[in-house]
Amino acid sequence: MERRLQPLGEPDYAWPSDDVADAHATEAFTLAARVQLELGDDAHVWCGAGGGIDTVTRQGISAVLSALRPGTDLESWRHGRRDSRAARDVGASGATTEAIIRWRALTEREGTRFGNADTRALGLAAAGLVQADVGAGVQVIFSSGHSEPYRQKDAS
Repeated sequence: MERRLQPLGEPDYAWPSDDVADAHATEAFTLAARVQLELGDDAHVWCGAGGGIDTVTRQGISAVLSALRPGTDLESWRHGRRDSRAARDVGASGATTEAIIRWRALTEREGTRFGNADTRALGLAAAGLVQADVGAGVQVIFSSGHSEPYRQKDAS
């Protein structure tokens, strides 16, 4: 079975295999973390696992990693319905949940709402771990630790 992951309104991209789709989605977070570190504290890098950030829609499954959630909770979107789920319930491993807790603790210690470039890069790396655990069938989104809006047109 081939996986499909595309931004809303964009052409449908077919991946040659599930492994290629998973690797692409996971690598997007690695690249985003590197960009965050390069741009520094004044930039807030967002990543939507290779599919863009305008991808929380009425269809499909998304998991949003936000600095404002407690513990290992993720904001979960399933076919247009939002709720909060522990990272393990979404499919994250123990190592991934530890990375989320570490990132949130360091962000809180930084003293600003969404941390600095270093902590945001750690958040992107943690989101990449979530993406690696759950696969490309779930759209993982990291938006500098913000919860919403998820679409560029809704951002002020």
